[in-house]
Amino acid sequence: MIWANETTKEIFNKKFVGEGITISPNYLMVELFNQLGYKGNKFMQILSHLKTNIPVINSNYYKGNNEWVKQLPRTHQSLYDDYLNVNYYLATNFFK
Repeated sequence: MIWANETTKEIFNKKFVGEGITISPNYLMVELFNQLGYKGNKFMQILSHLKTNIPVINSNYYKGNNEWVKQLPRTHQSLYDDYLNVNYYLATNFFK
């Protein structure tokens, strides 16, 4: 859920209402940035691309191509692996 007060609605000229999409929590900042028209840094852009292809990542299931699967297709697995590698790199080198 993304909430906006009246001032935010005026500034961005958006109502911020309606039925939302189903996404994993790791995409919340990406979704907020998209709503505000902000691309974000490279990591946010990687997440945005991943969200487009795999909107739900769970320990048991994934959602890609509008269907729930237990195992990602090879192309999606490659994207997910890239995300995990970048996330690991950032976590071990910058966030200590």
